[in-house]
Amino acid sequence: MTPVLRSCSRYVYHATRILRRWLNRKSQRKAYNWEGYNAVLRHVQWPRVRIRIDLNPFRRAEAC
Repeated sequence: MTPVLRSCSRYVYHATRILRRWLNRKSQRKAYNWEGYNAVLRHVQWPRVRIRIDLNPFRRAEAC
């Protein structure tokens, strides 16, 4: 796992936790558990994070 991918994964993890915490705090309803939270994200078709640019210059040369 490259350092960039590790940093991106950590960013997504923390952003997901912050969003869940914010939704639980702002709601007057019962708090979301992780299973319910993930079900809501699938229902609203929340986009998954993908890295689209290959930052390794050597891999581009091999692909040509």
